[in-house]
Amino acid sequence: MTVLASGILLYRPASAADEPSLLLLRNRDNGQWGFPKGRRESEDIHEVATALREVREETGYQGLALHPTFRCCLKYPTQDGSTENGWKRSVYFLAQAPATDPVLSTEHSEFVWASWQLLSERLIYGQLRDMAHHALQIVAQTSPTRNAT
Repeated sequence: MTVLASGILLYRPASAADEPSLLLLRNRDNGQWGFPKGRRESEDIHEVATALREVREETGYQGLALHPTFRCCLKYPTQDGSTENGWKRSVYFLAQAPATDPVLSTEHSEFVWASWQLLSERLIYGQLRDMAHHALQIVAQTSPTRNAT
C-alpha cells in the first residue's frame, strides 16, 4: 500500500543582505526537520489541494501561488509504522511565503528560514537535500540580483 502525501517548499527570495531560504519545520515528536506536508485526505480532490491544506494547517499561510513548473515526487518506505511494508509518495510544490512568520501547529516545535548551508546540515535524508537544492537554484534564478557592497 502506498500512502499519498503532499507539501510545499516555502521560500523567501534573496535580498541585499540574505541568500534565498526555505522554511524548515521541526517535528515535535521525533525532532527531525522537514517541510510542511501531510497525508492526502478523502476530501482532497488533488495533490495540490492536499499541499495547500497541509500548509494552511501547519503554518497558517493561505492564498499561495505555486511555482508554475516545480513539482517533485519522492517515494520511500514508510517508517512510522502506519502501514506494514508500505511506501509513501510525497509530492512537493514550491511557493513564495508571505513576509510574516508562520503560525505553527501543535505538530511542530520550531521553525527556521534556512539557506543552503543550514538546509544541508538539518535535512537528514538525501532526497530532501537534493530537492531543496534544486528549489533554491530555481529561486535564485528568479530572485533579483543582489547588490554587491
